[in-house]
Amino acid sequence: AGLAENPQVLLLDVREAANYGEAHIPGSINIGLDGTFAIWAATLFDLKKEILLVAPIGREEEAATRLARVGFSKIIGHLKGGINAWTKAGKKTTHIESIDVTELMYFLDSPDYKIIDCRKTEEVKKMRLPHALHVPLAELPHRLHEFSKTEKYILYCVSGYRSMIAAGILRQAGIRQLLNVSGGVNEILKHAPRLLLH
Repeated sequence: AGLAENPQVLLLDVREAANYGEAHIPGSINIGLDGTFAIWAATLFDLKKEILLVAPIGREEEAATRLARVGFSKIIGHLKGGINAWTKAGKKTTHIESIDVTELMYFLDSPDYKIIDCRKTEEVKKMRLPHALHVPLAELPHRLHEFSKTEKYILYCVSGYRSMIAAGILRQAGIRQLLNVSGGVNEILKHAPRLLLH
């Protein structure tokens, strides 16, 4: 538990975004193994950062190896038994709520929420949600001052992968009121393409 509370240590949860959203260790950040995992880690965090992994059972070594390949040299270990061991020990978890496209339609009309688009500029130029603020994930660590601890935010990307990474970073910065659009633009295109501006 001491390591989980140590700000010098990056508690990196490499499970799928949906699993992380359901329950994770407070202060941990999600970058799923089944995406451009190591590249995002190197883009967002200092290579000298000490890292403690929370990984699916049997994938701990894969996560450490992929991080080492991009230059992380201080991988101090992994949580033995993963998140299940943490919860069985009675330790606290938190969650990030995800909303589907139907719920998103309701929130689009709400003045209480700011919508944040975590995609790259070229993706946003093709299509976007109206009134969304564009904060590419790669820029987020340098733009945290633009967020308020009293505001409510809805985050989206193409699939929910980058927006969940963003949610973890924002939560660690003390921004509590976050919703993640499950499936992102892919799901919006399937179920409500009229919501997107082209």
